[in-house]
Amino acid sequence: MSSQSGPSGGAEQRRFARVPLKLDGLLVIGQNQPVPCTVRDFCIGGMFVGVAPEVLQSTPQQAAATLYFALFVGGQKQDYQIQLTVARVVAKGLGVSFVNPDPDTLNLLGQLAAPEGMPPVPGDQQSLESSQAGFAPEFAAIQGELKALVGQHVSTICDRFVDEVDNKLFLAARDAGNNVDETRFLDGQRELKDRQDAVREKVPELIALGMSILGNPLADQEKDAGSIGLSDLSLVDKDDFEDFLAVSEMVSELEPQYSEDLFQLERRFSFLANRTIEVDALPIGPSVMCNALAEPLKGLESDAKITRVVYRTMHHVMSGNLGSLYKEVNTLLVEKGVLPVIDKDKPAVKRQSSAPGFDANVPDATSNLEQEALQSEEDEFANLMPGPENYDGRQIPAQPPASAPVQPVQPQRQPVHPGAQVPVTGVQAAPPNVGGVQAAPPNVGGVQAAPPNVGGIQAAPPSVGGVQAAPPSVGGVQAAPPNVGGVQAAPPNVGGIQAAPPSVGGVQAAPPSVGGVQAAPPSVGGVQAAPPS
Repeated sequence: MSSQSGPSGGAEQRRFARVPLKLDGLLVIGQNQPVPCTVRDFCIGGMFVGVAPEVLQSTPQQAAATLYFALFVGGQKQDYQIQLTVARVVAKGLGVSFVNPDPDTLNLLGQLAAPEGMPPVPGDQQSLESSQAGFAPEFAAIQGELKALVGQHVSTICDRFVDEVDNKLFLAARDAGNNVDETRFLDGQRELKDRQDAVREKVPELIALGMSILGNPLADQEKDAGSIGLSDLSLVDKDDFEDFLAVSEMVSELEPQYSEDLFQLERRFSFLANRTIEVDALPIGPSVMCNALAEPLKGLESDAKITRVVYRTMHHVMSGNLGSLYKEVNTLLVEKGVLPVIDKDKPAVKRQSSAPGFDANVPDATSNLEQEALQSEEDEFANLMPGPENYDGRQIPAQPPASAPVQPVQPQRQPVHPGAQVPVTGVQAAPPNVGGVQAAPPNVGGVQAAPPNVGGIQAAPPSVGGVQAAPPSVGGVQAAPPNVGGVQAAPPNVGGIQAAPPSVGGVQAAPPSVGGVQAAPPSVGGVQAAPPS
């Protein structure tokens, strides 16, 4: 953690802002093939990127990577790329830092990361009441009891955190192998003791504000992350980025742990707020809770060993206490009649609230985005982000006017890989090759289609249920197998018995294969014929 400015400094606040973000793209790690990915969190120093588990297993730290993604900017689709370095590999994704990023591109990501549809955090009681005017009537009846229940749990979490981190730092100092480490842990313990009052006061205040607005109380601070300049980028040091990754990793593990409880809370809070609330903006969700608890810890002078203990303790406390909070809040809401039964296929809010949000001041541009989203499926497929080879030499577009909306391209299907085979006119294309394995011909109506005719030569008949199909029967008479290159092919297998091979020009054709063993090929004119391929 950095000590260049205090906990309340403006630059410090912006530097540490972790902005929830959901952006699909393609990630190329080293010389590997591009893989689908989802950017989950964003700060001016880097990102937290979710990828498939098999990608994590083969990715080393400090590997070079490139992120390719597309955005709608002012109604126009634009393609972008950012050079990255893999800073950390964890169970749920990759922590990547930017390498010489383009400030305009980061500004667009910052705009995209601003909580969509989220009204500004009210600065006074009148603004708060105005914000609550659009809530469901049930909120006014239960907000007092709901806030009291949440406040009790949040205070318990804060108490347990400061007690556990103090105890763990003391034990670490006691068990240190040398005087230097012992002194570091004791200094860290004293510094954390100085922050205990701030943790116990500020965190409950932030969560109480979130419960009042039914949203993320840090939303305004996170919006500031969209104003990025080169001077801001130069402020990001390794410790700052490690703090960002620690919180992102924590959230990425806590959200799946409580996925069912969080789903119910999303639906019920969306009902109360009369607008859709995603898990990142849920006022008691892992994202808001972890960032609220990390807020009073900004600017610690302790080194990485101490901060690792701090964030491991935070994770342990959250993991052990959020479950009871979520269950009790859901139980209270059900008792008060807030969506007692949740239909997973039915949204909690019929129509998005018209509360001012990110794109509220540009309705025409927003309409254009909606029209883009209603493209036909084929048009959507044709406009998917291109493969990395199509980005070579492409210049990053200039930053649009401040009023231009930014929206991620949400592809409905996976992009076509650049190596996909394309049929040639008049010639039946071979089935696709996937992972080095040739795919079987297409299956139509449950019957395996016949193989293609290439160059006038009929391929072997298809196999149905693992049995080689016999040649067609005409008028009740089994047709002779095809003649290839003047040599009669092996006869069909009828009733499990291989028919005798035909005689061609007085020479017996190749005998059949019995029990998986090919009989010796025939001799023609004293010359042994080559076995069939």
